[in-house]
Amino acid sequence: MAPAPASEKEEATVQGDSSKGEDAKTVGTTTAEGALIGVIANKGKGAAIGGAGGAAAGAAAVLLTRGKDLVLEPGTTFEIVLDRPIEP
Repeated sequence: MAPAPASEKEEATVQGDSSKGEDAKTVGTTTAEGALIGVIANKGKGAAIGGAGGAAAGAAAVLLTRGKDLVLEPGTTFEIVLDRPIEP
């Protein structure tokens, strides 16, 4: 039995390594830092407010930065299929 054809979306993409772990660390670190600042500024309630602010800042940082670059080592082979003529 022949394998099912890949969708056009799958065929037209290239993906590098995931940065989900690093992203989670960024959000966690900024949340903790915000909570610490909140504790110093206003005790218990400040910790919650600071933590929420830190989480928002960390999420924004993750969303506004690119992921890891895709690295093609020397000698890496890949195939390109053109679906229309190349025009100058």
